[in-house]
Amino acid sequence: MSEIFSLILFIVFIVYILFENKEKLKMLKVHQIFGIGIVFMISVGIAATIIYYGGNWVVGKIPYEWARWIVSFFIIAVVIAVTKIYLNKLAGKITHGVFGSK
Repeated sequence: MSEIFSLILFIVFIVYILFENKEKLKMLKVHQIFGIGIVFMISVGIAATIIYYGGNWVVGKIPYEWARWIVSFFIIAVVIAVTKIYLNKLAGKITHGVFGSK
């Protein structure tokens, strides 16, 4: 049940972002939109893999539960920050500055 809720929430979020940036999307060509979508999906997949496998590997070596929570939070925050920077730079290059940064 929670998987369905998460999927629905993700779809609602994506639709909201698309409607919010409707004017910017009209300025882009079709291949630019597909490029951003593919880069987004690949980046999210890589980030999720690093958080899940890398995070579990590192956290598995820590004996204290409270320290595991802190390290898990730190790993998630760092991976999300690096992914955001990466996505902004690539979106800027793909869209020639309409999204992200050049």
